[in-house]
Amino acid sequence: MKRIHTHTLLRWAKRLLVYFAGIFFIALGIALSARSGLGVSPVGSPANVLYQIGLDMGLPEHVFNLGNWTIVFYSLYILFQILALGRRFRPIQFLQIAVSVVFGWFVNLASAAIAGLPAPVTYLGRLAYLAPSIPLISLGVMTYLCPGLLPTPGEGVTLTLQERWNIPLPKGKTIFDCSVVGISAVLSLLYFHGLVGVREGTIISALTVGAVMKLMQKLFQKPLLRFVER
Repeated sequence: MKRIHTHTLLRWAKRLLVYFAGIFFIALGIALSARSGLGVSPVGSPANVLYQIGLDMGLPEHVFNLGNWTIVFYSLYILFQILALGRRFRPIQFLQIAVSVVFGWFVNLASAAIAGLPAPVTYLGRLAYLAPSIPLISLGVMTYLCPGLLPTPGEGVTLTLQERWNIPLPKGKTIFDCSVVGISAVLSLLYFHGLVGVREGTIISALTVGAVMKLMQKLFQKPLLRFVER
C-alpha cells in the first residue's frame, strides 16, 4: 500500500513539474517577443498593448507590468467562459484563476531574467529576440498539455466555443485569435494612433506556432508522456 501511495505521489509530482515547466516556457517566449517590440502571440497581445500604454503614460512598472496585465486579461477569459457556459461551467475550472496568477508571475520572472540583455536597436536585433520566442511558446504548449491537467484560460475559451456552440477546435482557435488581435489593434489605434504592441510578430506567431508545435510533438511528446506516466 505504501509503495502504491508513493508511486501516485511521484506521478502527480512529475505531472505538475511538466505542466508548470510548459507554462514557464510560454511565459519566457512571451517575454522575449515583447522585448522584440514586434508584438507577442495573439493570446497575450491585449495585455502587451496595455503594458505599452502604461509605459508611455509613465505608470509604475512594478504594478502595471506585463505579467499583471496578463493576469487581468486571463481573468477576463475566465469570465467569458462563465458567462457562456452558465451552469455547465464546472467548479474545478475556477482553478484557472490560480493558473492565471502563476502564469503572470512567470511572465514577470521571465521579463526580469532577460532584463539585462541589450535592448534591440535594429530590426535584425528585434528579429533575434522574436525568433526564439516561437519555438519556446510551441514547446511550452506541447509540454503543459502532456499531463492532461487544466487548460490555460486562453485555450479554455477555445474549448468553451466548442462546448457551447459546437465550433470545431481549429475554427474556434482562429476565431479567438482574430478576436483578441482585433481588440489589441483597436486599443493601440485609440491610444497611439498606430500599431504598437501588436505588429508583424503577432501575425508570424499566429501562423507558425501551430506548425512548430507539430514538429515538437513528433520529437518530444512520446518521451515526455513516458516520463509523466512511468
